[in-house]
Amino acid sequence: HDVGARIAKAPEHSKLFRRKVRLYRSTLNASTIERESSNGKSCQKSGIDLSQIRKSKGLTKLLVLAKRERVKEELRRNQEQLSRKIWHQIINNHGQDDAALLRVSDIVEKFGRPNDSLDSVWPKSNDVHVHLHHMLLETKRSQDATQQKAGHMLNLFQDIDGTAGPRGTWYHIVAKEKKDGGLSGLIPLSATLDVIECS
Repeated sequence: HDVGARIAKAPEHSKLFRRKVRLYRSTLNASTIERESSNGKSCQKSGIDLSQIRKSKGLTKLLVLAKRERVKEELRRNQEQLSRKIWHQIINNHGQDDAALLRVSDIVEKFGRPNDSLDSVWPKSNDVHVHLHHMLLETKRSQDATQQKAGHMLNLFQDIDGTAGPRGTWYHIVAKEKKDGGLSGLIPLSATLDVIECS
């Protein structure tokens, strides 16, 4: 029999299936409230109030999971937006003939908020530093994988506008440390950043 992905994960009468049914029933039961109308008859009214949510373990878990997913999705969107901003800054700098190479500290200062600020706005300077470090690690891992087997690079940027060179050229970021030439641990703020055209 062909079954869908959800059914394959929770076959009928399995532990997971029974748990999902209980959760579904608890949400249905909690959403129907019996109230007495003005003429003395009882009527059912649809809706959930906060006290019912607190009483229902299933609803509480469901709301907590929904909140976690929303926070994860928001963080993912913010990280994608930060990656695009970093790429555009580096590509725009690379496209200028007389521009010096950007340092990691330039990116951190431009896009990060002070670490000691009390607001909860993302990203702080440390967040930008770690994000850029992960972008570089992703590029290095994909380069190693490409050399070992004909894979594709994960952290690429296509310069559609031709800011840094010919239109449609693909680039990846490289970091250079002046002291020893190698990078270990979190990328130093003094490291310079450049883009290399992919062949």
